[in-house]
Amino acid sequence: MCEINKDEWRDFKSEKEKNTLKPIGVIHTPFKQLEKVPSQAYMSDKEGEIEVFPEYVSALKGVEDFTHITVLFLFHKADGYCLQVNRCMDGKKHGLFVTRAPYRPNPIGLTTVRLLRVKGNRLRVRGLDMLDGTPLLDIKPFVPRFDNQKDANMGWFKEPMDNMEYLLWQEKVFRLIERFTGVKIKRKEIKPP
Repeated sequence: MCEINKDEWRDFKSEKEKNTLKPIGVIHTPFKQLEKVPSQAYMSDKEGEIEVFPEYVSALKGVEDFTHITVLFLFHKADGYCLQVNRCMDGKKHGLFVTRAPYRPNPIGLTTVRLLRVKGNRLRVRGLDMLDGTPLLDIKPFVPRFDNQKDANMGWFKEPMDNMEYLLWQEKVFRLIERFTGVKIKRKEIKPP
């Protein structure tokens, strides 16, 4: 158990307050329309700002020492959920809890972003995959030793991810050939996941 600073301690006023999530800030992104938001953070190189509300600024002490942070946020535009969803990555139906779909009983999102700089209550980050104005629920440091699992199994994601990695590799090869030969290679139209 960590030592608690009694001067910083705040009791929950009630069971309801203890069991109610409340935003601690807001996330500012370039994505104003839901259709423009990348489906996963690794597909995004966009920068934005995490604004932490003034009453929580002291909780940021030391955050500048990390290169990455994990952000928990509210899917505030979700208007319901479905227990089974069809995923575009493989076109098959999966149980909601084995997907990263935003429409969930508790609409909480989780993403890891690169921390670029900290200025007061604002954190400049890269790798955003949420809508502008998204309510921030929490920030945790990304610690590779804690957060990476060497023996993790990707379940149904493995085959689509392998295919996607091949397509990305293939595109890099096409671009290199075009660059060195000057010949434009015709590609089949493939819809991104």
